Amino acid sequence: MDMRNLIDKLKSAKMLKNVKDDVSLKYEITDFLKGTEGSFLFENVKGFRDFRIAANMITSRKHLAMALGCRENEITGKINKAMDNPRKVNVVERAPCMEVESSFDKIPIPTYFKTDGGSYITSGVVISKDPKYGQNLSFHRMMKRGDHLVIRLVQRHTWEYYKKSGKSLDVVICIGVEPAVLLAGAINTGIDIDELEIAGALKGKAIDAVKFGDMLVPANCEIVIKGRISPELEDEGPFVDITRTLDFVRKQPRVAVEKVMHRKNPIFHALLPGGFEHGAIWKASTEAVIYKKVNEVCECRDVSLTFGGCSRLHGVVQIKKKGRDDGKKAIEAAFEAHKSMKHVFIVDDDIDVHDFGQVEWALATRFQAERDLTVRRNEKGSSLDPSSDDGVMSKVGFDCTIKGDKKKFVKVF
Repeated sequence: MDMRNLIDKLKSAKMLKNVKDDVSLKYEITDFLKGTEGSFLFENVKGFRDFRIAANMITSRKHLAMALGCRENEITGKINKAMDNPRKVNVVERAPCMEVESSFDKIPIPTYFKTDGGSYITSGVVISKDPKYGQNLSFHRMMKRGDHLVIRLVQRHTWEYYKKSGKSLDVVICIGVEPAVLLAGAINTGIDIDELEIAGALKGKAIDAVKFGDMLVPANCEIVIKGRISPELEDEGPFVDITRTLDFVRKQPRVAVEKVMHRKNPIFHALLPGGFEHGAIWKASTEAVIYKKVNEVCECRDVSLTFGGCSRLHGVVQIKKKGRDDGKKAIEAAFEAHKSMKHVFIVDDDIDVHDFGQVEWALATRFQAERDLTVRRNEKGSSLDPSSDDGVMSKVGFDCTIKGDKKKFVKVF
């Protein structure tokens, strides 16, 4: 299923609204997307009549299940299974993403907020390659500045490739990728894992990929931009990120744009920073990683990163408790799996992790701070947390599981 298939499915399910009125790239798209899980297809973008813009494609568990062809309660298991059983890509000679050769100035890149430093690519999957580790997929926000981009290069795998290359790294930026690739690109895996192979396992069929430069890119994505990350640094930001607060200006690498190609009648995928889609894509893959790690120390049943916790900083983990220390073990494992998590709540298997009212009830009736609180001080977390000291923070785990006579803790209604 590529993005166009998903659009058709959303239309059939009456989950997508076609907007035929003229829409500006500056701030207007944001007005449609804020505070809603509804999907949109903008048919008339001012100044870019050849393009449509799709947004809020995957905003909820219902959207995710539709995109992956499974039930909502099967999403985490499906992602974990895909990580354990990758599928080699199917290399093709011709691809839809190379139907039209274009130029960078013709790509409709939105400016989401008046406080942003400029227009941003937020849904772009960045593909890079290293002689030792192979190909990598990842997400990085990229600010348009004239004829080039400035990339927020978080110090993970792409950064390692960039550093090893002598700070001159070829990349391909793919926009409008199919859901399986979108989710796989957000998974935190080993540095030697090609996420396109995980995407194939998620899809249940090898991803068709075409050679673009030295890399294999998903053949049915909407737009491909070939570029080179250079050692030159420029101001990047400010930018509203997943915490819905303003991230500060940093010196970040420049990306020279070398070639642009796209499908006929192309669709740009706009992803609202801090919106429901940003959270849903990022958290689904991270929940799977947390589930896998916690399941190594006790029986994990479910995981949720909450939207109120910015889909990143707050987690709820459901376990089937068998040993007295399972709650504490789950706390440590969850923090180990997801370094950006700030607060984690461990609950029994009678508590729905997707209903924070139930989680709060467990906190109120099954938790005593002196006995059940875990505090980890001066730890590296997310630099996007404005209360942290450049990403250094205290982390807190709440063991909200039953201790003692279970009959005392049964919820009557």
